[in-house]
Amino acid sequence: MSVPLSSAPDIAVRDDAPWVSDEQADAARVFKEFLLEPEQQEALVRRGLRPIIRDVLLRPPIYHSHGAEPAATLVYPETTQPMLDQIAGV
Repeated sequence: MSVPLSSAPDIAVRDDAPWVSDEQADAARVFKEFLLEPEQQEALVRRGLRPIIRDVLLRPPIYHSHGAEPAATLVYPETTQPMLDQIAGV
């Protein structure tokens, strides 16, 4: 089963769900684009979350005394069909 998704790491919109209208799916995609803007990614960093955009620099509160490794490189898995099938089953 193929599941149409609009996605980025940690953000997914189920485009074909029967309970989601076209307007809601469009709004979710606009919200995803908003979250991925550099300004929003900077705001997430200020609240202790890692950015998805690699050009956004890490800074406090992402530091050792909070148990984080600022130099760590996060690797996001490539979305695969089995992964999408599992999401579809939720």
